[in-house]
Amino acid sequence: MTRLFAFLPLIIIFIALPRIQAVQAELYERAYIANPRYEFMAQQASKYMSDYFQFGQFRGYYMQTRQYDPIGDQTVERLQNLAYEVQEGIDQQEVSDALVSYRKLVWEHLANLRVVLQALALSKIDARFGNPKFFSWLRDGLVHDVMISGTGKSLDEAYDVITLSEETIIFGRLGVRRLSTQAAQEGYYDYNMHEVEDLRTGQHWTLFVNTTHPMRFLRAISNEPDQYRLSIPRQ
Repeated sequence: MTRLFAFLPLIIIFIALPRIQAVQAELYERAYIANPRYEFMAQQASKYMSDYFQFGQFRGYYMQTRQYDPIGDQTVERLQNLAYEVQEGIDQQEVSDALVSYRKLVWEHLANLRVVLQALALSKIDARFGNPKFFSWLRDGLVHDVMISGTGKSLDEAYDVITLSEETIIFGRLGVRRLSTQAAQEGYYDYNMHEVEDLRTGQHWTLFVNTTHPMRFLRAISNEPDQYRLSIPRQ
């Protein structure tokens, strides 16, 4: 029996591996289609900033691209490092290369709310980092699309998020403070159930957020499919 328990982790890995590989293959296939569509919509967004731009579709393509980053920590860190090189660099060629890399990185994540917020902040400091009006337009459109995705009152009406920062924005827009979080699965779907307090009335209620898209991606890129639970840090 002791020997069986010793091999149990390996057995679990071998059982889970085909499922993980299948999901990874599915993600790669989706990216093959989604990346050019994301690129096209990014071009349309930057060129027209239309009132009729389909932010939901844009977010949908982004979460299927190769560069999709549901957490955002590494992308924002790279962005900040490149911005530092642009502003503090001495060698002009290195500054130029860093600026090209910065703009490319931002371009790849225009549907990522956290990256957009960081790009907006930097664009207000240095004009080389882009047009604040464009990033403000992106921010407002992305936030609006998240907020109309549900009411958060039940599992059926849960808000749909594709990045961690979107979940944070929901709290701010609703005027609530998170007290605790329970992550759960319901069939195919992943949810965060937040106990929140209304900052105006003091009322406590449960806020439901659908985290299926980021959770599915994080499991696919991990060798430990159950290690991830997408939830924001305590504020």
